[in-house]
Amino acid sequence: MKKLLLLLYVLISLPLFERKAMASDFLVSYNVTYEVLDNSETEVFQEIKVKNLTNSIFVSSYKLNVNHIKITDIKASNKSGELKLDTSYKDGQTTIQVFFNDQVIGEGKEINWNLKYKTKDVSTKNGQVLEVTIPKISNFTNVEEYNAKLLVPDKFGDLLTINPPPILVEEKDSKRIYKFNLNQIQDSAVNATFGKYQLFNFKLTYDLKNEGFFSQEKTIALPPDIKDRQTILIKEISKKPDKLKIDKDGNHIAVFTVPPRSELQINLIGQAKIKNKRIDAKNGGRFDDLPKNLVKDYTTSKKYWETGDPKITSISKSLNEKLIVSEDAKRVYEYVLKTLSYDNSKNKNIIVERLGASKSLLKPKEAICMEFVDLFITIARSMGIPAREVNGYAYSKSPSLTPLSINLRGGDVLHSWAQYYDPKFGWVQIDPTWGETSGLDYFENLDSNHFAFVIKGLSSEYPLPAGAYKNTDREKPQVDVSFAITDDTKEEYSVKAEKVFDINFINLLLGKKKVILTNTGGQTLFDVKEPKLGKFPPMYKTKAYIRGDEITVQFKNFDGEDRELKVKLSR
Repeated sequence: MKKLLLLLYVLISLPLFERKAMASDFLVSYNVTYEVLDNSETEVFQEIKVKNLTNSIFVSSYKLNVNHIKITDIKASNKSGELKLDTSYKDGQTTIQVFFNDQVIGEGKEINWNLKYKTKDVSTKNGQVLEVTIPKISNFTNVEEYNAKLLVPDKFGDLLTINPPPILVEEKDSKRIYKFNLNQIQDSAVNATFGKYQLFNFKLTYDLKNEGFFSQEKTIALPPDIKDRQTILIKEISKKPDKLKIDKDGNHIAVFTVPPRSELQINLIGQAKIKNKRIDAKNGGRFDDLPKNLVKDYTTSKKYWETGDPKITSISKSLNEKLIVSEDAKRVYEYVLKTLSYDNSKNKNIIVERLGASKSLLKPKEAICMEFVDLFITIARSMGIPAREVNGYAYSKSPSLTPLSINLRGGDVLHSWAQYYDPKFGWVQIDPTWGETSGLDYFENLDSNHFAFVIKGLSSEYPLPAGAYKNTDREKPQVDVSFAITDDTKEEYSVKAEKVFDINFINLLLGKKKVILTNTGGQTLFDVKEPKLGKFPPMYKTKAYIRGDEITVQFKNFDGEDRELKVKLSR
C-alpha cells in the first residue's frame, strides 16, 4: 500500500476566450526547502514558478492540497508583497488557495511566488532519534522541474538512514543539506533518521504457572544482546533465575523453579540501546563463503517454513543467481512485497491463525507480518541462504503504514521481522511487512525502532517472546516500552570469580584453579577472549582456569572497543 501524501495542482484559470484551461496550458517549477528547526518543528519554504504556454489563458489563483500533515503559520508572497489566501482543513487534508494580484498573459510569461508554512508532522524527535519524512509528490503532468532540500542541524546527530539516497550532500552553517530531484520525490517519500542510537525503557512481565503436584522448571526468554545491533541493561529483576542459558540462536533463556500448585511472576526492568546497521546489497558476500554450519542449521524445512513445497522451490530457482547473497536475498524480499498484501482486518482479531509460507501463496491478500516473514524465510532457505525470524517490539507512529500484528497465545500485540546471513555483513535484519505497507526501504535500511525479544531459527515456534507468558485471568499488558531520554547504559561492568572444587590433577599440577565467573553487572560483555565466549550477559555463569588469585577478562563493549576487567578471586 503506497500512500499518496501531497498533491499540487493549478485549480482556477480565467479564459480570455471561450475555452476551458487545461493542465497542459501551464508548466510549474518548484524549489522546496524543508528546514528542521532546533525544536524539531519543520519550516517549509516553496519557490513556485508558473509558466503560461498559451496566449489565451491566464492564471488567477492556485490551489494545493497537503495531505496527512497539519500546517500552521501559512504565508504566500511575491515581489510585490503578501498574497491573499484561503485555507481549510478537512479529513486530514489542508487546502490552500492563493490569489494572484497580477494577470500574466502571453505564451512564455511567468508568475513567480513563494509559500511558507510550519509543520510538526514532517520531523519528529522520538527518544534519541530524529525522524524526517518528506512527503511523496503526485500529479506531475504539468511539472517542469522539482527540487527539494532537507536542512538538518548538526545537533541532531549523525545520519542513520536515508531513502532514497540524495543526489548531493553539503555542510553549511552547522547544518547538513540533502538535495533531491524530481525523479526521487516522484517515486517515493524521502525518509531519514538522525542520531547515534535509540533508547527504550522497558518493563516486562512473565507469568509462570505450575499446576502439577511436583516442582517444575519453567523457562522464559529475556531480551537478547545482538552484536552491533542491540544491547540490554538489566536494572532490576524481581527474582534471579536458577540458571541462565544462551541457546544456539543467541537467546537468553532464564530457568526458574516453580513450586507445585503455584504461580510465579517475574518482572524485568531495564533499558535497550538499539543501533541501525545499513548495508549495500551489491557489496555483500558470495554463496561460496557462507559458513557450512549456518547453512546446515538455518536452511532446513520447519513448520510454517516448507522449503520442500514445489511452489517454493520453483520460486527460489527463478530468483536465485547464486552469486551475491544479499542481492539474492533482496530479490526474495522484493518478490514477497509484490506477492502479499497486508490484511488490516485481521488486526481486530484476538488470536490470528498463522498461515505459514505455503498457505500464504494461496491466500496472498490475507497476510499479516507473520506471513511476510514466513514467506521470506522459506524462499531464502530454499535458495540456500540462512534465515530466521525475530519477534519483538517495534515503535510505530502510523499503524496504517507500519502495523503491528503478531499476537501469540492471546498475549500482547508485537511485531515480527526477519534475519538472513551474509558472509560479509553477518546477520542482517529486514522488515518485509513494513516494506510493503509503507513503500520505504526496510531491506538495506532497517530503522533503530525494532527491539528484539527473541530470535527463532532452530524452531519456527519457540522460544516465546515477552508478552506471550500471560495467565488467561490477567488482562494487564505484560509489555511496557517507552522512549528513554537519559542513557543509563554507562560502562559499568562487574564480574565475580569463585573457586570451586576440581579433581583434574593435571590442572592441579600446573597450578591452575577452577573458578566460576558470574556477570554480576547489568550489561553484556562482547567477544570475551578469556574465557572464550561470544557474549557474557548479566547473570550468566561460566567456568575458567586461572593461575594465582586474579584473572583479566578481555572483551569488547557494544561499540566494538577493547576493554579489560581485572577480577580477583573471592575469599
